[in-house]
Amino acid sequence: MLQAATGKLFTELHNPQVNTLRGVVYTNLDLSSVHTFSSAVGTLSALETVTTPHALCYELNEHIEGGPAEGLLASRMIGAYIDDFADVASFALRAIFSPDVRIAERLLHLRARVGEPHPSERLTRFYEPSLRASNEEMEVFGTFTEQLIGLKRSSYQSVIKAIRSYVAAVHRMSDNLDLAYTLLVMSIESLAQDFDGYVVVWEDMPSEKRGSIDKILETFQVEDAQALRYAILETEHLRLGHRFSKFIQEYLPPDYYSELASKEKHPIGNRELLSALKNLYGTRSDYVHTLKPLTKEFLNFSGHAETYADHDKLMFTFQGLFRLVRAVIMEFVRRADKISHEPCSYEYDNPGVLRISLCPSMWIYAPIHLTAETCPQFFEGLVGLISQALEAFPHKPLMNLGPVVEA
Repeated sequence: MLQAATGKLFTELHNPQVNTLRGVVYTNLDLSSVHTFSSAVGTLSALETVTTPHALCYELNEHIEGGPAEGLLASRMIGAYIDDFADVASFALRAIFSPDVRIAERLLHLRARVGEPHPSERLTRFYEPSLRASNEEMEVFGTFTEQLIGLKRSSYQSVIKAIRSYVAAVHRMSDNLDLAYTLLVMSIESLAQDFDGYVVVWEDMPSEKRGSIDKILETFQVEDAQALRYAILETEHLRLGHRFSKFIQEYLPPDYYSELASKEKHPIGNRELLSALKNLYGTRSDYVHTLKPLTKEFLNFSGHAETYADHDKLMFTFQGLFRLVRAVIMEFVRRADKISHEPCSYEYDNPGVLRISLCPSMWIYAPIHLTAETCPQFFEGLVGLISQALEAFPHKPLMNLGPVVEA
């Protein structure tokens, strides 16, 4: 809902209602050196930074389409925005952010399980008790949020889904490492399937399946055989791993191996990345389809280096995969088309709004709504009302259906 709060999705741009909303987020990011920072998704200011987690005030100017009037929404309240803001801030600033102090405390006061490394031994920065915010980091955050809000609605929604998956992986690092690893892969996979622009061709079909079908199609006319191939391709999800790998390579930032790698202890190289990408999607598929876990050796010996040779198979470590996913998402946001005004239906994205079906008795007697498209809905509603009438006879009689029947 962060994008909706700016007003860029409104149909009418004149005289919107503006509400100033405030909430509290808990974090390990210390804003004492910056104190207050404004961005396209709201303003952060320090409240209390002595204990961990630190409490920060989150303030947002909420734009509501249409002025105050009977029947119009006055405000969605801060709860509609603060969760998304916490995810965006956690992703961009690589820190813990949550409107729930219990979640922040759990993640920042983790105790290592007996015989298992602490999550900070697999992933740097996120779990440090206190992180001093630098002006450079906050400027990067400001630029990223401005680009994020500027995205087309479809791109914005896909990026927010990817960011939520990324942050969920951070939260799962303490209790389910297999799920955390899979969530990271899925965050990029969702973007790749929506925006890679890949067109599947017949040669993408596995050779063993393609060969048997081609043999049957030899008896068909050329046009019919080609039409059938197209029909098969429309229902096949082919070469997803190949598309996934190509998408990452396409959106890898130019300075990924240089400036962005300068703060890493053991950064990955180009040839290593290509080798590790070949195994990454397969690892995700093994867990999703058969719940095959990561090996014990990988979980115990992969540290802050970005790759680990697991039984002669080069793998991204958590450190390497978190950096890769974040860099690709940020580069996608940077390159994607921006638009200043895009009227669309956005209110259903409000977490407090639900769609509820009305009882057929409230609309079935109005023939004006009966069309070729709504006829199945009318028929289903009629069957439901007849069933109710028979069960409760004679207490729930049907009203006059004559006008609807005539229509």
